[in-house]
Amino acid sequence: MSYSRTYRNSNGVGAYRTNLNEGQNERQGATGSQAEQPQQEETASPSLERVNRRDGFTMFRPDEKKRAHLTEMARREEEDARAHREARRVQHVHERPARVGGTTGYSTVVKQKQKAVTSASKGLEMQKKREQWQREKREREEKELQEKKAKARAQSERNEALRAVRAQEAMERHRNDHRWKNEEFLDRLERESDRYDYYR
Repeated sequence: MSYSRTYRNSNGVGAYRTNLNEGQNERQGATGSQAEQPQQEETASPSLERVNRRDGFTMFRPDEKKRAHLTEMARREEEDARAHREARRVQHVHERPARVGGTTGYSTVVKQKQKAVTSASKGLEMQKKREQWQREKREREEKELQEKKAKARAQSERNEALRAVRAQEAMERHRNDHRWKNEEFLDRLERESDRYDYYR
């Protein structure tokens, strides 16, 4: 029975394999070696050109394409890291010496602040006056509306009273006309009755 162990270097691209119980394999003879040969070929790398068997060791030469690819990836990552560090590096500040506190004096700053406060107070005062004017305007309009409503209500009441008086007068005239016609009718009947009695 044969045991094999594979060793890899620090880069992970090259390896070599050693067979344990080498003496036992030699004693087994040609039959054992012929039986192990397919197994070794199966465990070997897919590319037989990279396999090198020597003195009980199986060496695998590194894959140049894979090594070149890994090397290129490492180089690109290093360049990206260097560019990132350069981009985040603190730049030097180059400014001309200037007066402490700026070019404007303290009195100028105070005047500007006072002007801003005055402008704000004037704006607030104008806003208050505008609000007061609008409030007075609404009050005047409301007062005028109430006066118009009161006049309309009084006119309506006068019209209603006038209609009632006219209706009462019309009813009184109708009653007087009715009484006058009844009296006239009764007088005529009475005269005709007297005339009838006279001829009889």
